[in-house]
Amino acid sequence: MPALTEVKRKAENSTIVQDQTKNTPKNKNQNNDTDLKHCCPICFDAFGTKPLVSTKCGHVFCSKCITLALKTEPRCPTCRRKLKGAAAMHPIFL
Repeated sequence: MPALTEVKRKAENSTIVQDQTKNTPKNKNQNNDTDLKHCCPICFDAFGTKPLVSTKCGHVFCSKCITLALKTEPRCPTCRRKLKGAAAMHPIFL
């Protein structure tokens, strides 16, 4: 029966390990997802460090990034909607 006791101890230890992993704080890498939501999707700089603009489809970019992107192709880099003229984007003030 010593084998049964050893198996029981291993089972108890694995349960403790599982319980401890459930209560651990979030991984540091999981916070990066929220950081990426608050940066320019072209250059990945944090919003607020450069002037921002919003396209008429509602996506936000650094002013320089979207200006250069629209010179290359007149479409939103995020959703590919056609963007032309002065009404294609407007400044955002935070």
